[in-house]
Amino acid sequence: MPKLKASILTATTIGGLLTVGSLMPKRADAEKPTDVAIVSSVPLTVSGNVAPVLPANAFTHPPSQVFLVPSGAPVPADPSGTRYAISAFVVSNPTSVETEVTLRAKAGTTSASCSFLFNEVANANGPKMTVQPHSTGSLTFPVPYVTDAVAGPQVCLTAAGNNTTGMNWSAVGYKILP
Repeated sequence: MPKLKASILTATTIGGLLTVGSLMPKRADAEKPTDVAIVSSVPLTVSGNVAPVLPANAFTHPPSQVFLVPSGAPVPADPSGTRYAISAFVVSNPTSVETEVTLRAKAGTTSASCSFLFNEVANANGPKMTVQPHSTGSLTFPVPYVTDAVAGPQVCLTAAGNNTTGMNWSAVGYKILP
């Protein structure tokens, strides 16, 4: 009887090893290149040819005065129903007053650009931050903060707040078009 148990145990072990071995990738499969995503909370150094892939409709909104958009060429308005996926929001406060600033999607009726958006018909609040005097505040989102859609003839990403004279804001993200 002990020999029978030993034979069954040996046969079971060999059968298990053969099953596991058949499930393992063959060497040729292991040498194929695979896509790798690296997620890190610390800065990484990358060398070689790296081509960043940006989402469709990605934007970088350059520093602008709160309530205003960049001077010079007008920023075109977005279509009704646009949502904004915000990855980063930065506000610089050169004043001596603590200030709260809210990024928001706004819809207005009287401008074909975001330079002067009057007659607001809808808005959707985005991220909000309090910025200390003589400092810069920033918010980053590992998963983008997505505003609600706003409906109206002209839709723009704007920033507003209290005591904002002289303050600048910028944002990075992408537009989710209707």
